[in-house]
Amino acid sequence: MDSDETTEAVEAPFDPVLVADLLRQLDKTVRAHQLYPSHNVQYIKTVENLRTAFAAVWEETPGISLQVTDTEFSWCDVTVLSEPEKVSDSLPWTFFKDGVREITFTRGFEGEELDKLLNVIPLVRRAQDHEDDILTLLWEQEFVFMSYRFIDNVAGQGAPLDPSATPGRWPAQVSASDTKEAVADARRRRALAHGTARGSDEAGRLDRALA
Repeated sequence: MDSDETTEAVEAPFDPVLVADLLRQLDKTVRAHQLYPSHNVQYIKTVENLRTAFAAVWEETPGISLQVTDTEFSWCDVTVLSEPEKVSDSLPWTFFKDGVREITFTRGFEGEELDKLLNVIPLVRRAQDHEDDILTLLWEQEFVFMSYRFIDNVAGQGAPLDPSATPGRWPAQVSASDTKEAVADARRRRALAHGTARGSDEAGRLDRALA
């Protein structure tokens, strides 16, 4: 391949503004979740607006895949959410710091699974270093309408993104033939990397859960 050759841009199948509006509303709703109880009228209205934003996207497509960097979400090579500061309340950074590099939402996510994600994100933002990361919390929810691809941050540069990622399951490492063992191994190394007694307990708990 010629060194001057550039990758052809992906053409968005519909106006990226719809996806950008969705992610801005998601960010706004996560912040509202951290401020108000679930029965608060303001919070309920914010969630309704988010579901409306999802509905607008589903009128155009059955699903969207977002690429994740430390400061941005992009869709079809278009930046749809940018938060330059890598801080705990940045939505891209919340996912990126624990290894998530792609998120896919499909029609149906806007129901019960949306509420699950809204509960997970604040937990991650408040978590201490020895507590569960976002990959663990997402995996525990067993999502059907949301999937994600990730790298293993513990291994230094990390494993390649796994194209076989499926909803509700951790992608198997490229060299792993047993998905359950891949999950257990990744979490065991993540837990033990914290160097705490809880890390050992966490590794044992995962072994038992995945047996």
